[in-house]
Amino acid sequence: MISVMKKFMKNNILKVCVVLLSFALTNCLDDSKYALDPSSSNNVIEFLDPSVPISPSGSVYPVYIEAFPVTPQASFERTISFSGPNENDKDISLTLAVDPTALDTYNQQMNSGLNGGDPLNGDTYELLPADHYDLGSLNVTLPKGQREVKITINIFPELFDLSKKYALPVRIASASSGILSAHFSVGVFALVVKNQFDAAYTTDVLLTGWAAYGIQDGGPFIEYPGLIGLATTGPNTVSLQNIFTGSNLLPGLTTAGGATQFGNSTPLFTFDSNNKLVDVTNAIFPNSANRQFIMNPAAAAEENIFNPETRSVKFNFIMTQPGRPNQNVKLYMDFKRER
Repeated sequence: MISVMKKFMKNNILKVCVVLLSFALTNCLDDSKYALDPSSSNNVIEFLDPSVPISPSGSVYPVYIEAFPVTPQASFERTISFSGPNENDKDISLTLAVDPTALDTYNQQMNSGLNGGDPLNGDTYELLPADHYDLGSLNVTLPKGQREVKITINIFPELFDLSKKYALPVRIASASSGILSAHFSVGVFALVVKNQFDAAYTTDVLLTGWAAYGIQDGGPFIEYPGLIGLATTGPNTVSLQNIFTGSNLLPGLTTAGGATQFGNSTPLFTFDSNNKLVDVTNAIFPNSANRQFIMNPAAAAEENIFNPETRSVKFNFIMTQPGRPNQNVKLYMDFKRER
């Protein structure tokens, strides 16, 4: 009897372990990209990942970034997938919708958290105005025998307020067959409009007029140790971003060749239709007695201009320092596009 009982208990313990292992594996699959176990009998309908989302891990919905030049119209494609083990044996009718509530939920999660969770502290977005895009037909058919269908979204970048972060939240609202993914049936598309000057650059810097403060005076050009970015602020304007230091302050160089920066001074550059620099101001204090920028009247014709063929730009301008008329800094910066 004891032997029989031991055998019975051993067999049942083994069965319990198998059940627990299966449960654990199922949970692992539930935490993966797909809402359903791929080995199950159901397929899931979702937006196919076009790239790595820019949203923080654990976000209620994925956010994907799309960048465009300042043009009257641009477009991008997204793929809707019938994901899972089964073939698609019928036409599947899909209905799409712009879902502002999904964007509100995402923004709330970034700012204050959801369901008692901690905020994720990611970027938040404004809903793209209705006249800034065209989804075309909201009714899409995934044909029998196919697993994917593409949709095209048209946008109108010239209408964008470039000071704002816009996103377009699109939901697969219904499907005539299959199960909608709880997470990936919504795509939040962050739309960034960039002008042709917007990029990261390696930068050669030449400074004159600040030797008393440890800044190398005169030449030769020295490569600044780190990338400098130019970020779109308008169709023909960019502000400087000091990627090396993580700020937007104007870079300088010490006599020892190290990096420094000028506080409260961020150049805002304006180009004309011929890619020539026509104005530079201090974006932080544009109308104050703090440090200001002016065009260098002695700049050569080939300076202060963007070259679209080489993707490089030269700046030759002056930073004025209140109370120090003899120590204004002349800056000659040669930007070579890195990425």
